[in-house]
Amino acid sequence: MQQAWALLLPSVKEGWGMVVTEAAACGTTTIGANVTGLRDSIHDGKTGVLLTSPPLACDLTRAMIQIIEHKKHRIALDREAQKYSNLFTWDASTKQFMKLLERL
Repeated sequence: MQQAWALLLPSVKEGWGMVVTEAAACGTTTIGANVTGLRDSIHDGKTGVLLTSPPLACDLTRAMIQIIEHKKHRIALDREAQKYSNLFTWDASTKQFMKLLERL
């Protein structure tokens, strides 16, 4: 995954999209469909690329060509994706869970 130019995730239904966070942790951006879950794990134009749902093959192709041909943009997306993935740690999850339990 660390050597990939991008992860293509054309799912039309997703939960969080853990594979997006895993790819981002490796410094790889994701091209995905604009659906619930992926909208949360991909910030369009900042940490990855969101396409219409369902994404057409020509849209996936065009987005991948853009990633390949525009190296500076790809590197910027990869860096931001990795930064975003770093927010999701066990410590952060535990703190959020404890806050929720305290409210209840």
